[in-house]
Amino acid sequence: MVTVNTNLVLPKGISLSKHQTSFRIQTRKKVMIDGKRDKLPAFGTVKINYQPNMTALQRQECFNAALEEAKKEKILQVARLSNGTVTKENLKKLKAVGTLKATYDTLFLERWGHSKTGNDINIKHYAADVFSFFPSDIRLDAMQTHDYYKEFVKHCKKAIENRKANHMATVSTNTINKRLGLLRDIFRYGIAHGLLDQSKLLNPDLRITDMGWVNLPIITVKKKMALTAEEERRVLDKAKEMGQHDFCDALVWLNDTGMRQRTEFLKFTIDDVDFKRNTVHFYRPKTDVWTTVFLTPRAKEIALRLKDRANLREDKRVFAHFTGRSMRTLFDKFRKLCKLPDFTPYVTRHTFMTKLGKNKVVPATIAKLGGVTIETAQKYYVHSNTEMEEEAMENLNGTNDMRGHNSKNRIE
Repeated sequence: MVTVNTNLVLPKGISLSKHQTSFRIQTRKKVMIDGKRDKLPAFGTVKINYQPNMTALQRQECFNAALEEAKKEKILQVARLSNGTVTKENLKKLKAVGTLKATYDTLFLERWGHSKTGNDINIKHYAADVFSFFPSDIRLDAMQTHDYYKEFVKHCKKAIENRKANHMATVSTNTINKRLGLLRDIFRYGIAHGLLDQSKLLNPDLRITDMGWVNLPIITVKKKMALTAEEERRVLDKAKEMGQHDFCDALVWLNDTGMRQRTEFLKFTIDDVDFKRNTVHFYRPKTDVWTTVFLTPRAKEIALRLKDRANLREDKRVFAHFTGRSMRTLFDKFRKLCKLPDFTPYVTRHTFMTKLGKNKVVPATIAKLGGVTIETAQKYYVHSNTEMEEEAMENLNGTNDMRGHNSKNRIE
């Protein structure tokens, strides 16, 4: 067997293993910790990937490539020991190897386990997509390949397109980026707790915060439309025709209060309704605030009618006869029956805030009633709908008709 000539001077801190099949990288750095001088060690290895039947030239190239990787590892060791937060305690943990599910579980418990904003539910949705692609016990360092990155992005796009609730078959790159963001959080947690070596990242450059798991460029998707008055009437008429009176109440309530379905509509109680003041005062877990919304005449009529039934329940929930799943099923059913392009429980929030916008309510008030920021109200919720756009075009040449100063009522 032809061997590589190792009679050369290797960089300081880099040496060959006993069997000359890998490089050993060792670093010791003097640092100040809590006002005291100390010396921190770091150790790593880089395998020389010799293959059977390699020529002398191929083995030399393989040796040189591994040596370059060892030099990178040496630089990372120095950077890691110099960042001011490393101690002998957490250096001991660097020998551990993190796996995806175990690292995620620990991270979730620490960061989102006690969340009251509902963000923990979103994280669980992102994680479900991650684990539908990656094996739970895959090592964090084994995930760091360009093929895994590209295939994961494709997987997310396909999974989102095929979701039953995605009636418009649109995929926002921002949605995929949130899944990539969760992976980056997992990797950062792994590095901080000695479960993943920085040098193993897809892009180990300390200056690159995305670690090689790059966000996709933001693209605009087909916007979700608010319900027009005619579309709402169509659904209500069809539901009454089929005897689905409870669904009629639910649709009207959602359209007239702007409640989020899962965390607000299904949770609020009859005690939250103040019949004297004509308001409903309810908690918004997502933003951790209480909101007061004045009831429309038809919403108040529903509350009065369901009052006795709610009071018979121990939890006093007004719409306890529904579940998240049953609501999604009913919305999907009437979407098909009424031939609506986009009809989900979430479209009711768009409808609520769009109607406020149509009535010239200022964004600050829309934001308060909708439980969002002013910026969010303006960017995402104050949408136009077909009815508003048609009315705008009808009024285009009405009282605000603007003709040139020398025009004589002529169209040129």
